[in-house]
Amino acid sequence: MEATAVLSDTETALYNRQGYLALKSLCPPEEVELIRATLMGLFESRTGYEEGAQYDFVGRDDPSKPARFPSMHDPRHYAPELVKTAYFQRALALARQLLGENAALYGEHALLKPGLAGPETPWHQDEAFRSPDFEYKELSIWLALQPVTAENGCMQFIPGSNKYEVLEHRSPGGDKALHPLECCADFPRELAVPAPLEAGDCTVHHMRTLHYTAPNTSPTPRLAYILIFNTPPVYKPGRREFPWLEGRWTDSQTRRKLWHKRGGLAIDVMRRLPSARLTSPRWVAWAAIRAVNKVWKSKPPAPAQQASIKETV
Repeated sequence: MEATAVLSDTETALYNRQGYLALKSLCPPEEVELIRATLMGLFESRTGYEEGAQYDFVGRDDPSKPARFPSMHDPRHYAPELVKTAYFQRALALARQLLGENAALYGEHALLKPGLAGPETPWHQDEAFRSPDFEYKELSIWLALQPVTAENGCMQFIPGSNKYEVLEHRSPGGDKALHPLECCADFPRELAVPAPLEAGDCTVHHMRTLHYTAPNTSPTPRLAYILIFNTPPVYKPGRREFPWLEGRWTDSQTRRKLWHKRGGLAIDVMRRLPSARLTSPRWVAWAAIRAVNKVWKSKPPAPAQQASIKETV
């Protein structure tokens, strides 16, 4: 294992104290170009849109118009070479150093923030998006695929907010058809620390660390690739509530549900099987409980959303 994939004791202590780190050159230059070209190709072809994998992060999906903030979940399902890189192995080693040897990939996220008009990503904690019925150990690794600055929307963090509980969140404008959540609790925004990066650098942050990215006011798009790692969450139903998750339903979820009904569910299962940890009872238990919860708690889209999808898909 290369030295760049291993944190020093000082770096580990800093991560545990402030809830994030900025790391140099975790991704080799040739892989930066590979990952960037692969993701740009997926965005340009709108790969996965009909399956709900690609969507507008800040607005309602309208296939007749360019997305204000193109986003994509789990691009490896369409480009498996993304997780066959030295970068992925370094990221996995980093996650296992911070979370333990049982850490594994939970998901990916690609974000293409357009130049001049790319909107902000509100302050939030990642755990606010998760089911409140589980206890988590999770982190995210945010890879810069070109230089990122305050001008084009680098990550900003509140040091020490990893020690907070999950704060109150809400859907922007009260619209639960949108993907983002924003933290609406009081916290010291004046302590925000920007983390500018060069291409191939990354940040790693704890699931409770408050973070934000500003609008992209530069003339060029800003592309980022996020890997999310966790250990098997522990089921603890009823210990807390996240009311901001109740009733959330996006256009991409509607497309995904329709695709599953048309036979996509079998494809989805086959895509996920290679990474399934079927020999680990903890992973199997989490996967089973999560699947049951999704079926039990998922709500069909509102009639207005159904009409919107029929008009646009």
